[in-house]
Amino acid sequence: MSFLEMIAGWVSQAAGVVGGIARKVSAVADAVTDIADAGRSLPNGALHYRSPTYPTQSRQIPRFPERMAGAATALRVDEILERVTALESDTSFRTQNQSIELEFVALILGMQSQNRYASNIRLHSANLQIHLQTIRNVTGLLDDVNRQRLALKRLMRTVNHLINVQGLRSRVEPIEGVDVEMRRGAISLNSAYQAFEKTQELLRTELLAFGHSNNDLTIKAQTLLKQATPDQRQWLTHAVLPAMSKANEAAKNLYDELRDMPHLEKETRAELSEI
Repeated sequence: MSFLEMIAGWVSQAAGVVGGIARKVSAVADAVTDIADAGRSLPNGALHYRSPTYPTQSRQIPRFPERMAGAATALRVDEILERVTALESDTSFRTQNQSIELEFVALILGMQSQNRYASNIRLHSANLQIHLQTIRNVTGLLDDVNRQRLALKRLMRTVNHLINVQGLRSRVEPIEGVDVEMRRGAISLNSAYQAFEKTQELLRTELLAFGHSNNDLTIKAQTLLKQATPDQRQWLTHAVLPAMSKANEAAKNLYDELRDMPHLEKETRAELSEI
């Protein structure tokens, strides 16, 4: 098997894997879109907590005779203390739940920002297909050029042989000084393969980054379940967490598919650099 035939065989194997990658990229992108959609599906008003209602004004202090002035003063102090306690409780409630609301907002924003990972994953997958097609095209071009080069060299030898045999040198000039050898680096198959390998690495890196981000959001959602209202709990358990789990599984499947990508042998790669 010639060198170019080995490359063509590798391209055929890689094409099957790249096709599977493209299908799994679509699954990942759809799953990530579901996460972003889930972030927008929280019912209106479900984000906010309802604080307890406290009277805004103290009760009207009754008029007491002078001999009961001390008792009236004591009652007034009790009402003030009661109101202060209520305000402290209300303030604590608001502060605590504003903090929880901010955690929910951060979760929603994080979910909606996941789309950037989907965009990058699509981009790297598209580039992977482009680089593989480039390798296929260059391999085919090199094969055609090599065949034509060999045919031309054979033709030149035959013509020169006939000229010599027939003693025609005085009338026919032999074919000499024609360079039909391939020039190193004129068509770089090595660069195309390096770009293909680099794109795989970029895709793996993006998948790992998405996985870490998705896991962080999953932990945040599970933590908020403990403090969620019924509406929020319904949203987390039926929309958010299932979407994150589906996306995580899709990303894992894509990462595993990348592991199946065939690689050129070290000796074959060394020959690439000679082209």
